Amino acid sequence: MSRRFRGLVVAAPVAVAVTTLAAALARAVGVDFEIPDGGEVIPLSGFAVVTGFFSVVGVVIAAVLLRWSARPAERFLWTAVALTALSLVPPFLTGANAATVVALVGLHLVAAAVMIPGVARALSPSRQDGVDEVPRGGIHAVGVQRRRGVGPGDVVEEDAVDAGDQPAGLAGRVACAEPGENRGDAFA
Repeated sequence: MSRRFRGLVVAAPVAVAVTTLAAALARAVGVDFEIPDGGEVIPLSGFAVVTGFFSVVGVVIAAVLLRWSARPAERFLWTAVALTALSLVPPFLTGANAATVVALVGLHLVAAAVMIPGVARALSPSRQDGVDEVPRGGIHAVGVQRRRGVGPGDVVEEDAVDAGDQPAGLAGRVACAEPGENRGDAFA
């Protein structure tokens, strides 16, 4: 199982467990989670199911971005933050008491605090194939500074690269990789 996939799969159950535990703690201190429209109380299992469902939605969004985006972590972060902000509105529309509304908003934020960093970290280029850091713009080469006009697959000649910055054997030839490519084979 790849690191990325493992990171995506682990985030959802952790979010479910943490959110359900937080709901149990809120209930223990007196939050009733009663919704006045039907007079029903939200059960703890309801928090687990809803958190699990929307966590899986987040993982699916992450998988789509991983497949079709050049910067999946950045795109996921913006998407998840926007969706989290939208999710904070419904608790205010329930007509529940203030303690329930505050607890529901807090639980949305707890789930987001677990899912968003976990999934974004799993999508990060630094998590793949042992790459420690990828400069912005997607160009990655050992000991070479990013240069304008150099793109994926381009070869930078010796005079354009400071050979003193490169490990032995790499002077004169630098392959650039697209974001998401296996950078371990970038140098032949």
